[in-house]
Amino acid sequence: MLPDIVQIESTNICNARCVFCPRDQMRRRQGVMEDGLYRKVVDECAALGIRHVRLHNYGEPFVDRALPSKIAYAKERGIAEVGVISNGSLVTEEVARAVIEAGLDAINISVDASGRTVFEQTRVGLKYDQVIANVERLVRLRKELGRARPKLVLSFVRQGNS
Repeated sequence: MLPDIVQIESTNICNARCVFCPRDQMRRRQGVMEDGLYRKVVDECAALGIRHVRLHNYGEPFVDRALPSKIAYAKERGIAEVGVISNGSLVTEEVARAVIEAGLDAINISVDASGRTVFEQTRVGLKYDQVIANVERLVRLRKELGRARPKLVLSFVRQGNS
C-alpha cells in the first residue's frame, strides 16, 4: 500500500531557534537537498502515482532558494498537490509571487501564538510583525494574480498565557 502523502525535506536548515523544536539537537549535517536527488524522488513519486507531496520537515522550506523551481517540477511531473509548512518569516514579495506562479497548492504558516510577546519568546529569531506582514503579502499577491491557491492555513498552538 502506498502512502497518501510523501514528505520531502528539501532543507533541514532553519532561520529560527524555536524553543519547542528538536532540530538543533539532531546530529545530522545541515544543508539543502541537491536538485538531482530531489528530481529523482519526485520522479519516483510520480511513477508510483503519489498525488500529494509536502516540501518540509525540520527545516524552513523558504531557506531553499530553489523552492519555486522545485514546486514547479513536482507540478510538471503530475503531483496533484504540493504543500509546505513554513514559519512565514522569509516569504518576501519575490518568493511569494514565484511560489504562487509555480503552482504551490497549500501553505501552512505556523504562528503558534496569538500575540507578539509569546511569539517572539517561543520563535526565537523571528519577528511577529514581519510574519504577519508576510501573510498579508501572500494573500494580496494571490488575489492580484487571480489565483485561489495556495490555500493558506495559519496554525496556532496555545502556549502559556497566549
